[in-house]
Amino acid sequence: MGRLIKISTCCIITLLILSVSYAILNNGNNGMCKEPIVIDVDNNLYDENNVDTNNKTEEYVHTVLIEEASDTGCIPCVTVAKILHELYETKEYNFYYVSLVDDKSNVAQKRLKEELNVFGHPVVYIDGGHKVYFAANTPKEEYIKSIINAQERSKPNITLNVTAEYDENSTELITTVFASNKESENYTGTIRIYLTEIISRWNQANSEPYHFALVDFIINKYIDIPAKGNITIQDKRDLSEFEVSDLKPEELFVVGVIFNSKSVKRDSFPIDDTKGEFDAHFADATTATYVVPGGNLPPQASIIHPEVGKFHAYNKAIFDAPLKKTILTGNTQIVAKAKDDTNVEKVEFYIDGNIVCTDEEAPYQYELKKPKLFGRLTLSPTHQIKIIAYDSEGKTDDAVLDVITLFRIDN
Repeated sequence: MGRLIKISTCCIITLLILSVSYAILNNGNNGMCKEPIVIDVDNNLYDENNVDTNNKTEEYVHTVLIEEASDTGCIPCVTVAKILHELYETKEYNFYYVSLVDDKSNVAQKRLKEELNVFGHPVVYIDGGHKVYFAANTPKEEYIKSIINAQERSKPNITLNVTAEYDENSTELITTVFASNKESENYTGTIRIYLTEIISRWNQANSEPYHFALVDFIINKYIDIPAKGNITIQDKRDLSEFEVSDLKPEELFVVGVIFNSKSVKRDSFPIDDTKGEFDAHFADATTATYVVPGGNLPPQASIIHPEVGKFHAYNKAIFDAPLKKTILTGNTQIVAKAKDDTNVEKVEFYIDGNIVCTDEEAPYQYELKKPKLFGRLTLSPTHQIKIIAYDSEGKTDDAVLDVITLFRIDN
């Protein structure tokens, strides 16, 4: 009897297992347990050859815009620019950034003065002013937190697609914009298409060149997108017609942004609440594209020693110099940094406009010497140190540093 019970129990268990297995298989075949549908949401957002185009049909991850207010004489701006570019290169965060170089670009200056009411540098604007930082010592973690907060904020369902193509025959840049409004009411705002240089012709306080520096707006206009509708805008322009007229297509990066017409009050100068107040229009859609994906970029050159704004004694930076001047005493090593997407061919060193050295191998350096005659220290005027880096295709970048030497330069 006991043996019969055991056999019956085994049969029942077997039948249950088979029934459950059949139910699972049958449900899968009827579409009840299919593989989950994975919607591609900017998996290639930072791929240099496949930049975000926002071609999303069901849902999307908001891409954040960052604008940095800077100028070529701003030493603290170098730290901010370095943090932003390091974050960008990690490819971990959904954002693009634009460098607004106040003292070099009239377009950037107008954006900063008339729209963002900037009163100093550096200032970092997240998503048009959703968050604003006026400080050079803002830690990287703060930017990360603000990027994530801006990405997750409530916003209209607006999508943006931008293409930019260079016609070699006509030398025209052809930019096409497609914006879609998935909301049930009209959307109004401003569309701005930033034309930037990937490696800028302008350097940050004798440091490395800016990245994604604004040279002009391709499109800057008010838009009204109907509910459940879309708009298309196209711009055709010869490259010579932009504010910076000697642009090279392979060095250009286009950032498209839609700003909401609604505004909130923000402050870009927290030292004085009345001076820096501006109307912040949040960026609801951001995308970007290369004009020539994979094109050759110019090298990046900087002078890493002597240090800007420091007093140096026999090749060592001792303390901050008065008025942020760079002062040298004794023999001093000029050390240059150069990098390129292909190869650095050589680095030339100039003193007061005269070439004194050509170095073809890293580390790139040259020694400034004090006068040999009696070894006397002699007050000399300001001298200019300049380096020029060349890549294998002849493209160049330079960096300049003015120094005060408490000795005559004897080279």
